[in-house]
Amino acid sequence: MQAALELPPGAITLQALPDVAAEWAQNQTLHFSARVWSAQGAARGFIAINFGWAKTEIPFDAGERGRVVEVATFVPLYCPFLHVEIRSEVGTIYASQLSA
Repeated sequence: MQAALELPPGAITLQALPDVAAEWAQNQTLHFSARVWSAQGAARGFIAINFGWAKTEIPFDAGERGRVVEVATFVPLYCPFLHVEIRSEVGTIYASQLSA
């Protein structure tokens, strides 16, 4: 059994990138991925990159088999903050192997 984030319906988890990583990501494309699944039936959620004045988010469906979901966006030179997030809309989503 592996450790995972548990996101019940309506829950969101976000991680701000450290200043040095946010500075490095400016003016280039940032990729964020995670392995997602549900324990029972289908679940639906979003994976996103938020850089303050705009957000790129990709919807996904998750099932018991699990899958890797990814979002990528160009991060502008000037942004007030930079964080990545996963949100559950329907069903409980489990997430692991997060990578940005």
